Amino acid sequence: MGIYRDPIRKEWVYKFEYRKKAYGARGFVTRREAITAREMRRKEVKSVQQPIKAGMGFREAANAYLDYSKRKHAKRTYDYKFLTYKSFLQTHNDSLLTDIEPTHITAYLNTFKTNAVYNARRKDLSALFEWVIWNYKLSMSNPCQQLEKMPHEPPQEITQSFLCLFRQKDTYQ
Repeated sequence: MGIYRDPIRKEWVYKFEYRKKAYGARGFVTRREAITAREMRRKEVKSVQQPIKAGMGFREAANAYLDYSKRKHAKRTYDYKFLTYKSFLQTHNDSLLTDIEPTHITAYLNTFKTNAVYNARRKDLSALFEWVIWNYKLSMSNPCQQLEKMPHEPPQEITQSFLCLFRQKDTYQ
């Protein structure tokens, strides 16, 4: 649906997507004008790269990702991500991204009591590092990739209730 003519307004419209963000404009008299404007806008969007400072800290990276996350994710997801990054900053202060190693992340994640919370916080941190590496073209690796996901075991009472249900089902047949 890149270039089309709006049947109601009788004007040409262009749309395109770059890095999962939509761009577009309308109001062109001819198709050729719309094509030219789209190509100019594409060049403009691709040329604008986010500048990276020579030592981006975790706080700056987290704030940039949270700005993105606020538009992309649901409020509850955003709140959990905010909580994760805030507690990580309280644990490790504002370290440089390149200085953060898997041992720092493991020390932070081991403060949680359950594997489910461990896995959720690991996923939030991994999402931050992947986003920063992708958007700022960093040559570092994601320190969360080296950490394995912990097995999630349901509480004992839930397991017992399922076993009781299956035993009752077998007696009815």
